[in-house]
Amino acid sequence: MLNKSIGAFRWLVAAALLYSIVWQITDRLAHGLFRPTEYFAYFSIITAEACVVTLAVSGWFSWTGRAETKLLSLVRLSTTASIAVVSLAYNALLRGTANDVRDGDYAWPVVPNEIIHVWG
Repeated sequence: MLNKSIGAFRWLVAAALLYSIVWQITDRLAHGLFRPTEYFAYFSIITAEACVVTLAVSGWFSWTGRAETKLLSLVRLSTTASIAVVSLAYNALLRGTANDVRDGDYAWPVVPNEIIHVWG
């Protein structure tokens, strides 16, 4: 039962991260400000995408009761370290900084930004 709970939680976090990325992209598209080469170059977005895949796969392993492989454990450790760096850098250095001047008065949506940079 615990394995299924862990698997479901991992899937929930993966879904929240994926939803946050899609939310940010659609919001920027709606405002005519989406620059894909810039957006997908952000370390936080690359890390969030890696976390989505890693959490989905490790959630499946937990849900089915399979033992994690050594490779999956290493990937999970790497993505955990990366998302920790994202959270620390964002909260220590980037929170509340000014937007890119090309964006004008556009403000990033708060909820997906918090999910990616704090709760992910």
